[in-house]
Amino acid sequence: MLPEAITDKSDPALLLAHVQQVAGDWRHVGVLPRLLQARAMARLHLAPDALAILDSGGKDLHSQERLLRIDLLLRLSRTRRAGEELRALPARDLSPPERRRRARLEIEWTEQARGGDAALKLARHYRERFPHHEQLLQQYLALLAQQDPVGLEWLEFAEPLLQTEITFQTRLAILNQMQQYNRLGPVLEELLAHIDGPEPRSIALERAFHAAWFRQDAEILERLIARCLALPYPLSGPVRFAREREGIFPGLRRMTETAALWLEGWSPPKVPQATDHTEIAEIARLAGLTGQPERGVGWLRHLLGHYPFLVRARLALAELLSQAGAPSEARAELDIVLTEAPQLPRGYAVYYELLSQCPGTEAETERLLRRRRNRVKALRQPPGPDGLPPYDQESYEFELRRGALGKALLHRSGRPACHYLAAALGEAYPGLRRPVLIPGTRARKIGLMAWEGIADEVRMAQVYGLLEDRAGEIVISCEPRLETLLARSFPFVRFHSLRRRWTLLWQERPIMHEEIAERILSGYLDADYLAELRDCDHVFFPEEVMGQMELFQPGLWQSHLGRIRAGYLRPEPTRHAHWAAQFRGSGERPVVGLLWRSAVQSHSRNPNYLSLEEMLPLIRELPCTWVSLQPQLSPEERRLCEDHGILIPAELDLFDDMEGIAACCAALDLVVGISSLPFELAAAVGCPVWMLALTPAAQYKRQGTAGMDQLTVNGRVFAPRDLTLFADRNAMLGDLLEQIVGALKAFRSERRR
Repeated sequence: MLPEAITDKSDPALLLAHVQQVAGDWRHVGVLPRLLQARAMARLHLAPDALAILDSGGKDLHSQERLLRIDLLLRLSRTRRAGEELRALPARDLSPPERRRRARLEIEWTEQARGGDAALKLARHYRERFPHHEQLLQQYLALLAQQDPVGLEWLEFAEPLLQTEITFQTRLAILNQMQQYNRLGPVLEELLAHIDGPEPRSIALERAFHAAWFRQDAEILERLIARCLALPYPLSGPVRFAREREGIFPGLRRMTETAALWLEGWSPPKVPQATDHTEIAEIARLAGLTGQPERGVGWLRHLLGHYPFLVRARLALAELLSQAGAPSEARAELDIVLTEAPQLPRGYAVYYELLSQCPGTEAETERLLRRRRNRVKALRQPPGPDGLPPYDQESYEFELRRGALGKALLHRSGRPACHYLAAALGEAYPGLRRPVLIPGTRARKIGLMAWEGIADEVRMAQVYGLLEDRAGEIVISCEPRLETLLARSFPFVRFHSLRRRWTLLWQERPIMHEEIAERILSGYLDADYLAELRDCDHVFFPEEVMGQMELFQPGLWQSHLGRIRAGYLRPEPTRHAHWAAQFRGSGERPVVGLLWRSAVQSHSRNPNYLSLEEMLPLIRELPCTWVSLQPQLSPEERRLCEDHGILIPAELDLFDDMEGIAACCAALDLVVGISSLPFELAAAVGCPVWMLALTPAAQYKRQGTAGMDQLTVNGRVFAPRDLTLFADRNAMLGDLLEQIVGALKAFRSERRR
């Protein structure tokens, strides 16, 4: 008999806590009805244990238990076995609710076994049979979005549903996909109506912040900030958003400061209840977001000491332990997470990030990624109708770490923007699916679309020279400030000037391009340039030209890299001569440019940057002519430059004047610092550049054979000689500066010869 306070509608944590209290082990069989215990485990993501509970009953399972078992098999990607059990459970033997659940499971199995197109056809069939079943509706909407990258059919079907009586979960799923389709105005209108209600959801607030940010709508941002500050307690989703961007939009700082102040007065219950787990985990995440991970670790350890089955709380604990500098403890928790919930994508992502900071873990990382591909649904999907593979950022980074640039780029070729272009352009967008740029062939017209930040555009311009004589006409979009420099350097290209949206800068004139139904791509593409691309035989992102060479013509790629080491951008001769004359008085001392941070800063980017104070030991150590290439100097940075004899190029705008930066960098002997726009322009005009890798991700992405930069021509990457130094910034900087001093002494000796 169950206690009166516990029913089959009870919180699943409460049910497993009851088993734990009675039997001393939440996995113990017999305290609860078998189906009730298995359901509780499944709802808490404990799929293997839930399956074991059902298996303890042998083959004598009733229909609801069999349906749950199939669900668990699919969660664990045991597709073949799930299919066998589905076929052994015909719909005619089931009650109406069970038939609807079987329909959902059959759609899920079809997607895993036969792909999204077949699953969508089946979902349409069941939508007609069960038109009022919302879980089937959600499933259908998700499948339709996967098969409709441009959103025409999806939007026509889904938008009218917002005017009907649907659950908040379905409404939020529709709004999330509309945001992906760049329908930000209607999304904000719907979200604001919910947020103004008495109990706004954290996820709704966070998505409203993102939509307002993409629209660069300061008024709505301030309205959202005020709504968050009026809540009785802070929410982790909005605080996470604010922490990332508070340096760009200062009003957001009030949210992180308020959260930190609120945490000072909060303490967990001495004996937490099982039903407290969501609140405690949420507040522990807040502690991590406000720089107090140790407090969050203590709260979660206390909670898990009472309720060890809370796998989501354990995953949050692992993240906080990693943040608090306890990698071995974090790994121990993650081992438990991936044993108890091997289907959780976030568990693999956290483990991957942790391993990337530990020495000697390449083989272990490879095993983790292989296991992840076998368990995580999104990575097991067959290619869709366009033939593009799943997008896999971790595998992209790992292949870069191994120096396999072509394989790495394959893992990025399934981004939503790529699916959009494949749908909009058809065969004209080959991506990396087949070789196209074959020697001896000549297309009528080739189009490229500049992508990501302006520094990335400069770096990827290294591939433009490969297109000469490959087509009768070549058109490439570009940042307007780069147009004259690029046109001089590549006279065979017609450049299409296109202002783009910067996701981490505030633009007074926001760029929407709402006619492009893909949120990220809309920052780089408008209707006019899309029409231009429709007239091309072949269309690429610049990195795909690099991938085409690396994968299909590696010999040609290597010879091209050798040719462009002298520079692939041509600075304006008069301005180059001006800067060469300015630096001529340095004599035998090398003229070295310095760059310590980007003009674009955020919480996630800042660990890759230095302060000028951290570079001063290098400046004091070696007699060089030091030149600041840092855009937008603060008054304190300007004072330090003057005090230490660092030249500040007079009348040169190091943020907007691309021609001037290129000409100045071409007159330098070397640039040392972090990868940002002046750094990439220096490499592009033929100046050697030395990058300081201050995070494992920066090292793995850039450092190739013999320390050379595998993405930037003329680049060399300096990383700590011991990976464990990444955890101690002072020790890491000491090691890096020691390496730079030695290399600079060798560089000076080489110049004298």
